[in-house]
Amino acid sequence: MMIFPSSPAEKAGIHDGDFIQSINGVCTCDAEGLKKLDDRLHRGDVVVYRIERNGVARDVRVPLRSQLHWHVFVVSLIISPLVGLVFFVIGSAIFWRRPDDRRSVVFFAMTTVAAVY
Repeated sequence: MMIFPSSPAEKAGIHDGDFIQSINGVCTCDAEGLKKLDDRLHRGDVVVYRIERNGVARDVRVPLRSQLHWHVFVVSLIISPLVGLVFFVIGSAIFWRRPDDRRSVVFFAMTTVAAVY
């Protein structure tokens, strides 16, 4: 679906739109086989993807790395809780200003749900 910039998949030559036929010889249509494969793999292992691009199949070796190595993931990991905290603070401020108003209670509930999400 998507390849993150500077990820091991991008460095290995996988592009958006490539069709993955198998992973370490397990067909992508075999959910049980993929589950077993997932249980065996660990960070640092090398996975062989058989991809198809423009009707040509080829094998691509991709090392498994932690998501903390990608700047995009780290930035979103920091920003998401901050956005949630802002939602919660705004909802709390409005609720504590008028706790007897039903609209403020509904707004507080909505911002709390948005903060958790």
